[in-house]
Amino acid sequence: MTDRINKVFNEELQKQIDGTLPIGHVYQLGRPGIILLAAGVEDLSMELESGILFKKSSVGYHENHPFDMSCIMNLPNAMNNPIAVFDDGSNTVGGKRILTDLQHNGHNFLVVMRVYTLKKNRKVNVRVNSVRTIFPKDKVGDVFDWFFTKNDLLRWVDKKKALNFVSIHSTPSNVDGNDIRAQKVIAKINTFQNPALAGCSADRPY
Repeated sequence: MTDRINKVFNEELQKQIDGTLPIGHVYQLGRPGIILLAAGVEDLSMELESGILFKKSSVGYHENHPFDMSCIMNLPNAMNNPIAVFDDGSNTVGGKRILTDLQHNGHNFLVVMRVYTLKKNRKVNVRVNSVRTIFPKDKVGDVFDWFFTKNDLLRWVDKKKALNFVSIHSTPSNVDGNDIRAQKVIAKINTFQNPALAGCSADRPY
């Protein structure tokens, strides 16, 4: 299941890169695995609209985070094996920020996913985990703040990956000249206890 979903995603992504993917295509990213479920992601199908991916990666997009779409090959696997998962920090239903290993020019991709009820091109309403934005997060100071913010956004962390992320990105230029935040992040990572998910095996397919 896991390998098949990732393989199909990569094949469809290559079609979008080549310009042969049908307009309006929706990528199926599988269901959340054990890590995402433990982080509070709802047990619903995960989807990414090809139009959102095109817009977010475009040079002309107003947020100005252009990227090569080939950088998100293996996205389903990356989402299910993240560096960390945070609450979105807004009032959106089921909002999560997923920090992944995937990179563009040294910046890690951030996936923001929310629960949406969709009817477009469907016979009935369907609730899904919909990827609303995806981009290489260049403002590392923001990510550092999410680890220890008073709003308690952190929901799950791979300590080895996260400590390596901090080590790479803790230079003054990357954290706005304030490496105190990096030390706070390290302390948070070392003391954080990931939630357990009762009744779900670690090898659950997604």
